[in-house]
Amino acid sequence: MIVHKIVAQGCAGDQSMAAALSHAVQQGNYDRLDVAVAYATTSGIAALRDAIGGFPQFTRWVIGLDDAITQPAAIDELIHLPNSTLLLASLSGEGRRFHPKVYCLWSAEDASRCVLALGSANMTLNGLNKNGEVGVLLASEDVEEAEKLKKTWEQMALFGKSHGEWDLEEYRQVHSRARRVRVRMSKVGMPIDPEFLDESGAMLPFNGDPEFASVAWTEAASPS
Repeated sequence: MIVHKIVAQGCAGDQSMAAALSHAVQQGNYDRLDVAVAYATTSGIAALRDAIGGFPQFTRWVIGLDDAITQPAAIDELIHLPNSTLLLASLSGEGRRFHPKVYCLWSAEDASRCVLALGSANMTLNGLNKNGEVGVLLASEDVEEAEKLKKTWEQMALFGKSHGEWDLEEYRQVHSRARRVRVRMSKVGMPIDPEFLDESGAMLPFNGDPEFASVAWTEAASPS
């Protein structure tokens, strides 16, 4: 097994996990993708898709719900992704967290080919491109090594349950409440977790809840 690349993201130079994954897919034909991450956002899904030149035909995902940072819209996107398997995981009820960051590219045609990216980068735009992160890409040299690398995702999958087994409407409500808390924290000078931001670096779009509004007005015209 060889170290394909070591990534120190956010430092000097043009290193990022997205760039490292992009380079890896150029070195071989990978037709499978397995991902296990604590947090996922729609912009993170797009960043990963762009990095590897589009998702392969078959994908598998284990996405964490702990801390209510994973966007419900990201879950919806992965549910409707063709030929994909989506598992959701939470360990908060046990007093711990589901916290991996695993990206595995492998070949169903060549059992010896596999690249595994491990590190601190979640599947968010900032996690894959901007944050101060560190990671390593491991490349297999034979079938035995490829199986060991692929098993990493499989072990994380043991924590997950099919998305159909979760009350996703309840999670939307939890995510919304968590978002309100983060907004309040920002108003007293505590920075909002960058994983909670969208690709523009701004807060997520206003969802109609007055507690999220930064501007309000009252109409005083005669019909009122």
